[in-house]
Amino acid sequence: MQKILIISIFLLNFFALNAQKDSIIDLPTEGGLPLTVKTGVSFIDVTQINEMEGNFTATVDIKMCWTDLRLSFPKKETISGYKDFKNSEAEQMISTIWVPNYDIANLSGEPTANRYGLRMKYDGSIELLRRITGTFDIIFNVEKFPFDKQKLQLEIKSHKDIAERLSFEFSQEELDFSKIPERIDALGWNPILVDISTQRIESWHGEKNSQITVAMHIARLPGSAFGTIFLPLIASLLIPLFAIWLNKYVVEEGEFKVDAFELTSLNIGGLFAVVALNFTVTSTYPALAETDNCVMQLFTLNYLVLAISLAICILFYRFNLVKNWFGDYVQEEVFKYTNWALPLLVFLTGAVIILLSIV
Repeated sequence: MQKILIISIFLLNFFALNAQKDSIIDLPTEGGLPLTVKTGVSFIDVTQINEMEGNFTATVDIKMCWTDLRLSFPKKETISGYKDFKNSEAEQMISTIWVPNYDIANLSGEPTANRYGLRMKYDGSIELLRRITGTFDIIFNVEKFPFDKQKLQLEIKSHKDIAERLSFEFSQEELDFSKIPERIDALGWNPILVDISTQRIESWHGEKNSQITVAMHIARLPGSAFGTIFLPLIASLLIPLFAIWLNKYVVEEGEFKVDAFELTSLNIGGLFAVVALNFTVTSTYPALAETDNCVMQLFTLNYLVLAISLAICILFYRFNLVKNWFGDYVQEEVFKYTNWALPLLVFLTGAVIILLSIV
């Protein structure tokens, strides 16, 4: 009889402990629903921005704060009023209490580093800090290239609980926590600021889950693009213009001294140069070929000027159409007009294209 009593007491204690554990790892509801989890992200370091693959690699701190009254304890129990757990201790404690179950929606693959810190305050306030290093997918918008701004963002969404049970929110404290790294200009970018926004995204059975997006705004440093893209593009515009300027008009004889074959060859050489430059640029920045931007517009201008120059060389100087139709005087005036008007029009158009990308 005594053995039966002892076994009964043991089983009761066992089930009571399990019930208590289950209640702690369930979402806390004492403060009502939805449970608010205030979230911020601090960008510690950005080591790579890969436009070709559409991602960036960074180390970030994700901070989440909520209240679980089940974990409150007497203030005098600790001198500081809170208990700190780090690394393995934090992971062990996390396995015994409720923490937000979330995904980083744009995380590519598995993180390369993952560390935790947990702070439990006497009043039941919980602060979970996660330092993660990984690669995150983003979409580059290069319509304003090379004066464009991009967003390096983390999309944190609730994995299990719907928005009526758990809501990611932020306050000024989370905005202050969400900082930019000291510098990433070595990668060709200048960090500006971090902003936070909340959304509700589609989930199962027509329900919605809470999501919070923390984005670091960065501005491209256009200096390198001028040397590697814009200067070659502007230089290539000179090739078809040289094909026109190399013509000579001899006043004494009243006729052009032109070798149309050589000028046509110059235009064809310019065409191959532009095609090669186009291939190089789009291989380095594949997103440029998919959008309307000033680089693609300048390439279009190059092709257009090459076509105009080739037409002038063949129709005007090879077959002398203007001279045959309207005489020597008209051809002379057209020649003089073309020599200054076409370059002026070309470079004004190029300047407008670049200025519009800045605005």
